[in-house]
Amino acid sequence: MKKWIIEIICLLYILLFMYAALSKLIDYQKFTEQLQESPLKRFAGIVAWITPATEILLSILLFIHRTRKAALFGSFLLMMGFTVYIIYILKYASDIPCSCGGILENMNWTQHLIFNIAFTLLALVALILHKKNSQRPLFYRAHKFLYGSMGTVILILIVGAISVASTGTVKGIPPKAGDPIPPFSLLLMDSATTLYSQNIPTGTPIVLSYFQPDCSHCQAELIEITQKRDSAQQLRFYFITSGSFSKTRFLYRTMQLQNFPYITMGVDTARSFFNHFRPKGTPYQQVYSADKVLISIIPNQSSLNTLVSLAKQTP
Repeated sequence: MKKWIIEIICLLYILLFMYAALSKLIDYQKFTEQLQESPLKRFAGIVAWITPATEILLSILLFIHRTRKAALFGSFLLMMGFTVYIIYILKYASDIPCSCGGILENMNWTQHLIFNIAFTLLALVALILHKKNSQRPLFYRAHKFLYGSMGTVILILIVGAISVASTGTVKGIPPKAGDPIPPFSLLLMDSATTLYSQNIPTGTPIVLSYFQPDCSHCQAELIEITQKRDSAQQLRFYFITSGSFSKTRFLYRTMQLQNFPYITMGVDTARSFFNHFRPKGTPYQQVYSADKVLISIIPNQSSLNTLVSLAKQTP
């Protein structure tokens, strides 16, 4: 029974690492660009090739029985590193990079965090089951200390995840239905005009969408909104990012969004919007009534029909 559990865990890790590595290598440029928008931007070039190389190497070592124990320990350390990185992103980063890509494409950063902790725990389980019984007290005590330390690390990661999940806005008061639009300003795509939130006109329901220019889910929403013009014109969309102005303007021009008067796109240079809502991923949307009163928050991708339906509700 123990042998089969170890085999299944190793197989899951091999599938995860190989898929993740191939996804990064197939779309290497996008992966590098995402790293350049992350806290690791200074090391993006190195991390971009070390990460998939490590994942492939661990997959090979997990497949070989003689190196499996070392590979499981390496997998534990790698997943622990990924988990610490996500906790830092959610807790301390000044902006949230896109979490799109690969097998976890449909997960936001919080879901990524839970997934990573689960896999870190699986590696520990496999290591405990894999260890050989030794009659040597010193050897036994060393293993006991090692696995105890690894268990403590997982406990710390879980506490970190709970801390992240409990993080609200800067003032500690989460946004709720009935709140007005918070104060923020946007540098628009002409690079000269600044739009202040208090100057957003009333009379039409409003959707504020926090996004990243390289987020595939955000781009998919934009495509739907431009293609379904008749439905979309019932709302007024404001696409807000704290990311690169040049990348945002490139997306704006590529999609010819200047031809859609119900869409406004701008960069929140002061990060006021981000600091108020503390989004855990992109897209992150807020639906407001025609009187600029919050109706609902959608923390992930949604359809245009859903947005239109929510806009008709009473706050």
